[in-house]
Amino acid sequence: ADEVVMTVFLRVLLNMLVLAMAIGGISLVLSALSSDGGQTVALAAGISVTMFFIDFLAVLWSPVETLGFLSVFHYYDPLAIARNGGIPWRDMAVLFGVGVTGLAAATVIFQRRDSSR
Repeated sequence: ADEVVMTVFLRVLLNMLVLAMAIGGISLVLSALSSDGGQTVALAAGISVTMFFIDFLAVLWSPVETLGFLSVFHYYDPLAIARNGGIPWRDMAVLFGVGVTGLAAATVIFQRRDSSR
């Protein structure tokens, strides 16, 4: 029987963490731009689903392939991590950058919105 290597799960979880940070950063910007919570949740979910389908179609359909990089899901590939055994540092850096940029932008937007009141 094949052994399960737990470090592979750790690498996949680390990549999933920065994916969640990226989606969270985008959601924070949307939240900062809107005062309606329901609208923000719907828009964030819609953008996430749209990015998922862009990534999905980019793999299957060559006309959409050039748009794949626009999706945060393009930078998350747990199967490749499990097969290669390495950590995709470049992809994780992109996801981390999206998350941190979203957090920074949301902070600035919130501060400007609060100071104008």
